[in-house]
Amino acid sequence: DVERYASLVHADGEASKVAMACAEETRRTDLLLRYPPHVIALGCLRVAMALEGADTLPWCEQNGVCKEDVKGVCAELVKRCRSL
Repeated sequence: DVERYASLVHADGEASKVAMACAEETRRTDLLLRYPPHVIALGCLRVAMALEGADTLPWCEQNGVCKEDVKGVCAELVKRCRSL
């Protein structure tokens, strides 16, 4: 899902790589039990693209994805990174 959404939100190659690394990290969490795959993918992309100053939340809203769920995934990823 990350690669598919990366092209839809116009993420560059570096953001896609970071998002894929984030997606791999989600396998060590319970996010897979709490959110559908597309929300996790978009959360990973949001984290990756935020490093470049871009925001995917407007795209999520326009396409019917719950931005609060995407924010929840992001918060978990950031929390996990801080604990490493």
